[in-house]
Amino acid sequence: MFHVEQKEPASQQLGNVLKRFFEAERLTQTDVSVKAGIPRNSLNRKLSGGVFSYDELTCVCAVAKKKGLEVLAAADALMEQGLAA
Repeated sequence: MFHVEQKEPASQQLGNVLKRFFEAERLTQTDVSVKAGIPRNSLNRKLSGGVFSYDELTCVCAVAKKKGLEVLAAADALMEQGLAA
């Protein structure tokens, strides 16, 4: 097992990426919540560093009109930038 020191948790970076994609589509968290079928308070918690289930992430990505791999790649790139800083 290994430990990688990073500035913010990977789950928070995923949330930051999703928030950017929502903004690009002019979606509010309420819009995403309704369309994805996730309570708004749960969505907010998950976007702030909580953990999405696979089904939740798939629904949220669909609402943002992004493929899951695209979202994960963007979060991974953000994490790499954090490690390099």
